[in-house]
Amino acid sequence: MANARLENLFNNVKPNALNQHIGVGSLIAFNYMFWAHDPYPLVLVSRVTPQYIKGVNLHYLTFAYTKKLLRPYCDNAGFSYYNVKGDPYIVNAYRSYKSQGIRQVKKLDCDFLLNVLASARSLDPSELDAIKKAMQEQIRRKVNPTAEELVARQEPPVATPATMPTKPIAPVKPIGTVEQQNIEEV
Repeated sequence: MANARLENLFNNVKPNALNQHIGVGSLIAFNYMFWAHDPYPLVLVSRVTPQYIKGVNLHYLTFAYTKKLLRPYCDNAGFSYYNVKGDPYIVNAYRSYKSQGIRQVKKLDCDFLLNVLASARSLDPSELDAIKKAMQEQIRRKVNPTAEELVARQEPPVATPATMPTKPIAPVKPIGTVEQQNIEEV
């Protein structure tokens, strides 16, 4: 049953039936031809006209705001701009999309999505603090390594004339040409 619901999470909407299937409170995803920042918006629809679809693009919201907005308004025909105009963060995500530029519309199943969002685990503040402290410690170690860590990272010393042993070197006998060597060996 879960697979059947998962397959129906996105329902394709025929282009000529856009205004028939998409209404106020619908949650839709689509390819937008006239995009400036988001070519594939995910929109909670607040108004549908022949020329425009208006609503809140959830891609511009945090997870907490998305949950806050979807719980009361997803599939709710009473959703409008007036429900969110008091929150500047959500108002900043409010967009108008020209119908001419909308392609490949998919309507999401709000019930299924709300069930998934309800089961999504959020982090406990103490867990966030522990993660933050661990990250700060890792950064501190990278930026300010201990003397032992620096010594361990050092390459072995390279021999220089000052560090080379001063043992006398025996003179090298010059060897004759290849022909002379062959004569002496015979």
